[in-house]
Amino acid sequence: MYSIDASIEDLDTITCKAWKALHELNKREERLFVFEGKLCILEKDDRNKVFPRIVGEVEMRRLLCQAAEWYVTRNSNDGPKKEKKFPKIEIIRDMIAHPSELIPRLKRIVFAPIFDKDGLLCDKPGYNKSANVYYHEVQKIEPISEYPTVEEAKKAREFVLRPFADFPFVDAASRTHALCGLFLPYVRNMINGPTPLHVIDAPSVGTGKTFLGEIMTCSSLNSKPGSTEVVKEPFDDDEFKKQLITYAKDMRQVLFIDNVLGTLRSPTLAMHLTQTCISGRLLGSNTSIHADFYWTWIATGNNIRVNDDVARRSVHIRIDAKQEDPYLEREFSIPDLRTWIVENRQEFIYAILTLIRFGLQHGSYSGKKIGMFEAWSDVMGTILNGINVKGFLDNFKEFAARSNEEKDMWTAFVEAWRITHGKSEVSVAQIFPLIAGNDIPFKLHGINDLAQKKSFAILLEKKKDAVFNGCRIVKCNKSRGYQFWKLELDEENTKKVEEHQAKEKKLTQGQRFMRDMQMECGLARPIKDSIPEQQCETVTNAIQPAKSNEEQDDASSQKIESDPLTNLEQNSHEEISSTNVPQNIVEKIDDNNDKAFKVDDLWAYFSNEYHAVRDYFVEGDEATYTVLVLSGDSLEEIKREVRAFFDEVRQRSPESHIETVQEQHSAPVKKEVIPEPTFTEEEQKKKDEEIEWLLAGIPDEDTPPLTEEDEEPEVILAGS
Repeated sequence: MYSIDASIEDLDTITCKAWKALHELNKREERLFVFEGKLCILEKDDRNKVFPRIVGEVEMRRLLCQAAEWYVTRNSNDGPKKEKKFPKIEIIRDMIAHPSELIPRLKRIVFAPIFDKDGLLCDKPGYNKSANVYYHEVQKIEPISEYPTVEEAKKAREFVLRPFADFPFVDAASRTHALCGLFLPYVRNMINGPTPLHVIDAPSVGTGKTFLGEIMTCSSLNSKPGSTEVVKEPFDDDEFKKQLITYAKDMRQVLFIDNVLGTLRSPTLAMHLTQTCISGRLLGSNTSIHADFYWTWIATGNNIRVNDDVARRSVHIRIDAKQEDPYLEREFSIPDLRTWIVENRQEFIYAILTLIRFGLQHGSYSGKKIGMFEAWSDVMGTILNGINVKGFLDNFKEFAARSNEEKDMWTAFVEAWRITHGKSEVSVAQIFPLIAGNDIPFKLHGINDLAQKKSFAILLEKKKDAVFNGCRIVKCNKSRGYQFWKLELDEENTKKVEEHQAKEKKLTQGQRFMRDMQMECGLARPIKDSIPEQQCETVTNAIQPAKSNEEQDDASSQKIESDPLTNLEQNSHEEISSTNVPQNIVEKIDDNNDKAFKVDDLWAYFSNEYHAVRDYFVEGDEATYTVLVLSGDSLEEIKREVRAFFDEVRQRSPESHIETVQEQHSAPVKKEVIPEPTFTEEEQKKKDEEIEWLLAGIPDEDTPPLTEEDEEPEVILAGS
């Protein structure tokens, strides 16, 4: 045992002696390590799990006293004598602040053998210097064959797949990604980079999402299914980061987000999915930490949705029992799977390690990869290729497309923009009505249109140069103080725009007017490209003389007979689309001559759901047409009438609207007769004087007009 003179004044000399004594003590039982620059000691809890604890001043004094005898020499009558002495506080503080290189560095604590960065198996209990890992052996695992045979690999594969056999995976990719989560803790040191989130979802509760996640991780954790620690859905990013820091400090092997209810959209989660370390302040203290983490990311939920940033950092595992209550009817070939996993943990780990070693020796991979996770893709792809498991990353694009709520919204908006404006330069005010017209749930701030337009302008700025469905959002120059935008289209979308413009030329004046009014009121979607020619009837002249009442009745009856809505009652379960909704007639009543023109049916393009068309147009076996009467003489008056019509429709239920339409059009439309105003004699005399004064400067009809020679240029003097 070391003896150290505590009276030595030179700090470097005495701390050097103290570190050598601690090093010898640590050789006998490795418990002292340096973790992320902090001196730590390993301790066990009641569940036989090992965790690191930062060494404080009291703990350091105790360790130094165990490692060496500290003394001071005192002179006495009998000669010099050694007296026991505790190490000085200056020595303790210096050693805590500056750990020696003699103390090993620790990165992970594992409970099963793992492979180091070179693919070598670390199966010796205790500290493994090649991986900087401490292996706490819970159960003795049989030695793995240096070169497993094909028969051993087949037997191991059958044993590993046995617990997963009764989970209702919807495809091979889901089962393969579950195996990736199972293998990851054993090969994490081989992956020089981050690892993706394993998203487990199902259509209903009780399908086994959480249980599957526990089966994937319990063997490497030395935990029973049902005892895995989980974290709640990250609603508060600051709180979630504190949880991550605590997990990293405790060297956790799994971060399990269970039962996600909303959309998983945490910026903190998305950021750390592409990193391997975390830094911050420990919860409840002023101590900062910078630590590497090696855990497996798992999240579960029913039909879970994730935002764009998380979707492209995830792999999808979907299970579907196709039952109303799967938790009541579910049966496993292994009756008590939880007990089986615990009792067969040694054989299960042995089979996993055999499969991994065989896959690394016989596999090669050059297939699909996820950006930022190339190292993970290479290692997992090699193992799966070597053991002949198919489906790796096959559902990645499908899941990203389904879960990407933000991208779906922008794709729908850009498609409406393309159909409505094509390649034209437009302002935010021009494209803002497309949001309400297409039911796009952008999260806009503000209580009025102006505030929401500003909020939308900020969103649009963030999507500058982004491409959606072949259309690139381009920011143009400012004009008259307004910022303009346009779409750059690929070849396919350019062709669609040209076809749409050709159809646009065929629209009548009334059709264009009603389309523009609809977009201005923000009630519905723009005209779709897929409308057949027979449904886009046009009239050679935009305005034609109105027919007699008898001719109109005959034409209406012929229209109803050939109308696809006539027989809707027998096809009531079929979805109504824009291709089978009739044309409507809008009448414009003029004081001089009654005229009428055709426009696209209001509800075919203006209702948010085409099922509403049935309520408005069908009663019994016949179709009922809505006739909007426009009596204004100017465009502004007509616009006011159309707006009032739309507001009235918005406020009424479908049933009351049918009754109103029938009441309005059961009798012939009558022009409103405005009575002439009556004036008193005094008012009439005053009005006549005003008219005489106004007409005083107007020449008589017989007065010849001025010639060019008679005309003189008007001269305006400054100041006049």
